[in-house]
Amino acid sequence: MRHSYASALLLAGQSLAAPVDSVNEAPAGQNTPAGVLQLPLVPVTPDPQDASLSKRQAQGDLNMYRFLGLRPVVGFGMPLEIGTPAQTVIVEPDTGSDLFWVPQVRAGKVREEPASVYFDKYRSTSRRELNKQNLSRYGGNEIIVWNMSADVVSMRGQSLGEMQFGVANLQGPTKIGRVVGILGLREPIPKNPYASEFILKKMLDSKVISDAAFSMSVDENGKGAITFGGYDTKKFAGPLEKFPFASQTSNKLCLGETGRETNPSYVRSYVVNMKSISVSDSTHASHVIPDQGLTIGLDTGSPAIAMKKAIYDEVGRALGATIPEGSSVPVINCTLMQDARITLAMNDKVSISIPVKDFEMDVPKLKTGGNCPVAIISRDLPAGKASHEEPYLYLD
Repeated sequence: MRHSYASALLLAGQSLAAPVDSVNEAPAGQNTPAGVLQLPLVPVTPDPQDASLSKRQAQGDLNMYRFLGLRPVVGFGMPLEIGTPAQTVIVEPDTGSDLFWVPQVRAGKVREEPASVYFDKYRSTSRRELNKQNLSRYGGNEIIVWNMSADVVSMRGQSLGEMQFGVANLQGPTKIGRVVGILGLREPIPKNPYASEFILKKMLDSKVISDAAFSMSVDENGKGAITFGGYDTKKFAGPLEKFPFASQTSNKLCLGETGRETNPSYVRSYVVNMKSISVSDSTHASHVIPDQGLTIGLDTGSPAIAMKKAIYDEVGRALGATIPEGSSVPVINCTLMQDARITLAMNDKVSISIPVKDFEMDVPKLKTGGNCPVAIISRDLPAGKASHEEPYLYLD
């Protein structure tokens, strides 16, 4: 069955405006919308925020985990249950990828329970080895090699049936900045051999949801949710603004196993137009970079923000950023960083204000002289190419 996936981005002037205690809590087992997925671990009272979910929407946990790796940074994680007996595996919902893979627990180690970023394929009695190997590159210097498996997958106890996914071996040549698997939310191209395994397609085909829309929200404490099948109205205040996606199928991607391929493929990316960018802190007025045909690519697979070089240079100057000798990671004054913000004006009504401290990287050797490293990078790429480079936001 052919499904129609996301065609627009919805944003509100204010988000997370409705506190939990302002919602009438329903008694356990009552008034729970059909299709809402709840944690299967123990009998629980339905989350009061679930009352705002419409029929056939599926909500899973979305919490912030500090993933270990070469460049530890904060990201978003959600639990999936994989295998038999079920193993709860934390994965990143990634709007910049159409892949689904998880890291295999390291040799001689055991998974942390009850949840871990690792999957132990040898513990699952329902797993099938597919004898196929794939490779992917991220950011030009990260490599993931995984072997394809098929196993049963569920979310909050709701079965999605058997799915095909990669199980990554963390030994060479794999080299990644963060140890965490991904669940791709970007629509696959038709020629993708695993297009039928797309998570939204699986949920629609199994009638877990009736709409391919999805939404994410995280509060200031790092707690949040991902909702499949629509959006949670209690997460917003005021009217929602609609931003059509720009050029979803026109973004050329030429990266393959050897770094480049002679026959480029095309990917669908979540890219929308925007008005301007501004940088401010507690002591300086906003430095505004006006509209020059700006677009923004949305990619939840990484907490970095990537910019075209011209924009990167202006933002860097406004923040007083420098790059230490022998490094490619910019640093800014730690005190200034606490109040600095990057604001993305989507239109005259809606802006996204991001604290620069959200991009701080946990790299002690770069945190010297009162400076802190930040995940703000320059990528001189066409709009939408960010779908491979894995930035959180890509500004072109």
